[in-house]
Amino acid sequence: MVNSEVSLLQQLSANSDPYRDPLAALDWRSLSLEHYWLPPEALSLHGLAAFNALSEAAKIRLSQYEMLGHAQAGVALERIFLELTASRLGEARESAEYAYLLHEMREEAGHSLMFLKLGAASGLAMPDWRAALPRIARPASRALLNGPVYWGMLVIGEDIPDLNIEGATVAGERLLLFQRGNGRGAVNAVVALHLDAVLAGVGEGRLDADAVIETRRHDLGEVKGVRLCFSDATALEDGRVLFTAVAESGEDTYLDGDCAGAGVGVLDLDGEPAGWEPLDPAYKVEGIEVHARDEGVVILLVADDDDPGSPSPLLEAPLTL
Repeated sequence: MVNSEVSLLQQLSANSDPYRDPLAALDWRSLSLEHYWLPPEALSLHGLAAFNALSEAAKIRLSQYEMLGHAQAGVALERIFLELTASRLGEARESAEYAYLLHEMREEAGHSLMFLKLGAASGLAMPDWRAALPRIARPASRALLNGPVYWGMLVIGEDIPDLNIEGATVAGERLLLFQRGNGRGAVNAVVALHLDAVLAGVGEGRLDADAVIETRRHDLGEVKGVRLCFSDATALEDGRVLFTAVAESGEDTYLDGDCAGAGVGVLDLDGEPAGWEPLDPAYKVEGIEVHARDEGVVILLVADDDDPGSPSPLLEAPLTL
């Protein structure tokens, strides 16, 4: 293990030093069965006639059971994560790597204990958490988490709060991952990885820390006081990268918010924003691709209507950036 790898692992461990134990940090006595535990808009039945027919008390109780269901799935997945991380302890080549893995296990164990505490403190009857996932989920999750995605997210997640990768594209010899900064951490970033290392990692089942070239944060500006955030990207033949960005209200990486603005931008050969074209009307674009046609190069954009009953709009525009 080279010095740069050791230094990175030491830095990642240092990021976890100010540990906050969720069991001690949360006031479990304030947990109330009289309030929603998830916003009504986030519930599985929201928007259906069956949901509208429920009493307010039934909607509240549904929110609590769905939150407990998420917690149970979290415990089941954290168990797989912990097992995989523990299995790596015997393969640690340096004390720095061993310490880093221990830090990760402490974090994930805290999450699991928090989820279990939520179930116990609720007083609601729930099936055992080990039945929270279908049988196929465990081997499928093992296959995913034991690969380069697992190790890549470990490294990247330590540097970026509220990790929310929304776009990916290959630019030359790099794989670029686009972090959407619509969470409380408010970090828009582009993570550059060595493409060869990622492809090799697929075969080897892990992604070493030196596969990460850099993590570059970007301030994309605002629209009507709402922060613009990456939503997708695609590379051009000349080495530049087109990206879409959306100004969506709220600080939740899961729940939809109102779209205050959107547009298409370009990163230059140095990876810096070098152009921006706002969309009018402001479709919430979350997909971008470039196609060459006889009449020239066109941009295809897919927008999210936030309406499960409506098809997603497909937009087309000439490449002018």
